[in-house]
Amino acid sequence: VLAMFYDNHELLYKKFDTFSDMSVGGDSAGALTDGMMTLPEFVNLIEKACLLGSSDAGIDDELTQKEVRQAFAAAQTESAFGAEEQTLVETANLSHLQLMSYPEYIEAIARVGALKWERKETDVGEKIAWTVKAIVNSQGER
Repeated sequence: VLAMFYDNHELLYKKFDTFSDMSVGGDSAGALTDGMMTLPEFVNLIEKACLLGSSDAGIDDELTQKEVRQAFAAAQTESAFGAEEQTLVETANLSHLQLMSYPEYIEAIARVGALKWERKETDVGEKIAWTVKAIVNSQGER
């Protein structure tokens, strides 16, 4: 799995950079979070990759917005961002738990893959690879 993430690093980072700079309705903090991704931006990325909902292929692959929010929250680390976080708390009333760094984004992608395809017979690495492929090949550009 790590090798697959490494092989796709540049494309995944480009998506992270593109979507973390997008203006998403109801996300007034997006402009203040350079280099960080907010929950609405992450949901937008997953939606543009056509991962939300079900493929109607007769398999259990439904992904809900609640599950995407859970993946975002579960990928959060305990550590704070120091002075940068203090600025966000003061200016936008945000904590580091409402923002996603690039390493947390990689973890959240893995979690989305595990939530999207729930079949126990399918290898977790394969589920994550399908998710990475969907994100890398998505057409959600600015």
